[in-house]
Amino acid sequence: MIRVPKSIKKYIEGKTYHVDQIGQSGTSVYIFDEFVLKIGKINQENIREYEMLLWLVDKLEVPKVLHFEKTRTMTYLVMERMDGAPSFTLAYEQAIEVACQGMKKLWKIDTATFPYPNSKKDALTYIKDNVIHFEKELIKNADSDTYTNESFKNPRELYQWLENHYPTAEHTVFSHGDYFLSNILVKNNKIVSLIDFGLAGLYPRERDIAQLIKSLNYNYKEEKRHHELISRHLQVEINWDLVHYFKLYDELI
Repeated sequence: MIRVPKSIKKYIEGKTYHVDQIGQSGTSVYIFDEFVLKIGKINQENIREYEMLLWLVDKLEVPKVLHFEKTRTMTYLVMERMDGAPSFTLAYEQAIEVACQGMKKLWKIDTATFPYPNSKKDALTYIKDNVIHFEKELIKNADSDTYTNESFKNPRELYQWLENHYPTAEHTVFSHGDYFLSNILVKNNKIVSLIDFGLAGLYPRERDIAQLIKSLNYNYKEEKRHHELISRHLQVEINWDLVHYFKLYDELI
C-alpha cells in the first residue's frame, strides 16, 4: 500500500496502478486509470512543478491538478492522467517535428506574470547546490565525454566555467527546463500534453533545444541529423554555442 496523507487516500483506495519507470527525477510516480500520483521529497523542483501546472492551465496542454499537499518532508501531487504516449515512440523525423511544434508553443507563452525570477543567481544557485551535495551522482550520470577532456575534470570545474560564461544578455522565453522526449506526450502524431515542469524557467530558447538534442542522442543513437532537422522545423536563428552551453548546464541538473 502506498503511504500517503489521509487527504490523498480517497483518491487511491481500492484502485489499481502501475509504477512509472521512465523518469529519473528521484520521485515516485504511480499511474492510475484516471490520474497520476507523484510523491517526492519537499524541494524547490517538486513545489515548482505544482505551481507551474497552475500557472500554465490556460496557456498550454498540461495535466489538471486535482490535489496537492506537502508535509514537513514530502510533497504529494495528484494530477489528471493524459491520454498519450511518450514521443520517443514515434519515428525519428516525426519525433523531431512534434518536439519542435511543442517548443514553438512554449516560446509563445506570455511571461509577464511568470512567478519566478529570471536571474543568473537563480539559475546558478540550483546547479551549485547539486555540485555541493550530489557530486558523485553527477559524475555517475554524466554523458561519457563530459569529464574526459582537458576542460573539466569534475563538476566543480564545470560549474566554474558555467558561472563565468552565463548568457545574461540573451533574450529569454518560457523554457520547459526538462524538454526530453519522455515529457512530450503524443496521440495520433500530435501533442496531447507536456509534463514535468519542475525545472521550468525563463531562459534562452537554446536551453530546450539542448535538452531535445540530448534526448535524441539517447533515444535514436544511430541518427545524426539532429541539427539539420531541428533547424528546418523551427525556422529560427539558433546559437549553437549557446546550445552547447546548456548541454553542459544540464550535466549539473
